[in-house]
Amino acid sequence: DPCTDFRAMGMLSLHCIIYYLEHYPSDARPIVADRDYPYGAVGVNIVAALVSMLKLSNIPEGGNPEDSPLFEFLCRLESPSSNEGCGEGEGHPHAFEEAFCAAYLLLDSCYVN
Repeated sequence: DPCTDFRAMGMLSLHCIIYYLEHYPSDARPIVADRDYPYGAVGVNIVAALVSMLKLSNIPEGGNPEDSPLFEFLCRLESPSSNEGCGEGEGHPHAFEEAFCAAYLLLDSCYVN
């Protein structure tokens, strides 16, 4: 049941999956059409793993996700000279989504091979 798949990470999972489908359709198409694993559930688990690795679940309510050193690292990938992290106009505005896409592609590559 797809509804239960999204309970763990909610809208963030759905947002990341949609981002992947919209920004990398040629990579996503074979996953959706040809693989025999539940891509929605896999996407939810990838988001959960990223949230855990980046320690985003440890940020107090109302806290700043940029307080996570790994999140700041992701943000700076696009703009290594920036000292500001993911502030407006700094770094990659979709660092988390891009990390999700890279992780999904890596996981699928491992599955295929």
